This record gives sequence, structure tokens and C-alpha cells, in this order.
Amino acid sequence: MIEFVSGRLISFLVNKNAVSKNSEDEIAYYKYGVEITLSSILNIVLIILIGLILGCIAESIIFLSCFITLRQFTGGYHADSYFKCNMTFCAVFLIVISLYTYTWQSIGVATSVLTGFLCLIIICISCPIENINKPIKDERKNKLKYISLLLSGFLFLISILLITAKHKFGALTLYTLYSVTALIIVAKLKKGGYTNESDRKI
Repeated sequence: MIEFVSGRLISFLVNKNAVSKNSEDEIAYYKYGVEITLSSILNIVLIILIGLILGCIAESIIFLSCFITLRQFTGGYHADSYFKCNMTFCAVFLIVISLYTYTWQSIGVATSVLTGFLCLIIICISCPIENINKPIKDERKNKLKYISLLLSGFLFLISILLITAKHKFGALTLYTLYSVTALIIVAKLKKGGYTNESDRKI
């Protein structure tokens, strides 16, 4: 569906001379950009809808804010189709929200510190994960690694403070950090090691 909609939109832009019909590279570039944008919007809409259905709209917004902000700097697993991308994102959110719902009252500070610190180590070693369709220039990699560590460290600190204060959103923030880290690990395993590349879309 996303490919169909983006194709129609690009055809419209070509007919309006907004995109050169004589440049296949330019058409492919804009088509990919439109597909990524549509897929990202659909992901956000799906998570908000799930949040509304489950009665956890605040949690869905917090998850999206933390996940998307961190993920754009760390990178991670990329599904090989937009459908798989959307389903994977929904599955990740459902896992996070399930863990949060049933464990936030019992999660311990010591365990949270140890597991959260492990996430920071993995992010430090592995990031940024490079998307084959969006290569990262060497001079930007260190900057992205620094920002990834800074953001993940901030989320880690906030989550520990909230967990210490017995606030339920502390567990949600920490589990979101877990989810980003888990997708980093999956990306590494899929490529057979620490290579700073992944497959495709989300």
C-alpha cells in the first residue's frame, strides 16, 4: 500500500514537473523518501490507536517520544518490507506496554541500574547502526555515537530517578530503552557481527 501511494504521489509530482521525469535516480530518491515518511507516519498512528484501544494514550506518547528520538541516532534492526516494519513496531510497543503494566510496581532499583548500564555499554560499542539505504559518513559516526550515548544516558538517569520514586513511568522509560537496545542486537546478529550496517526500512 505504501509503495502504491508513494508511486502515485511521485507520478503526480513528475506530471507537475516538480520531479524530473528524465532522471531515474531522482525519481527513486524522492520515492524512497516518500515511502519512509508514509511508513513513519503510519507507525505513529498505529501506536496512538493501540494506546487509545488499551487506554494508555499517555504511555504510547511517552514510548514514541523516547523511542523515535533515540532510534534516529542509534539506528537498529530494519525490516525487509514496510508491512513487517509496521508490524514489528507494533509488536515492540505491545511487549513494552505488557512488561510495564505487569511489572512496574515490582521492578527493583538495583536490577534497573545493572540492566540499564548494560544497555549503555551495548549502545556505546555498537552505534550508530548504518542503514544500507542511508549510509553514514565517517565524520558523522562519532557525533552520532556521542549523541546516542548522551540521549540513552539521559533516559537511563530519568528512568532510575522515577523508579526510585516509585513512579510507574520510570519502568516505561527503561523498557523503551531496552527495546531500542534489543533492536540494535538483532541488527548485529542479522549481519553476523558488529559491522555497523543493517538491512532496510525501520
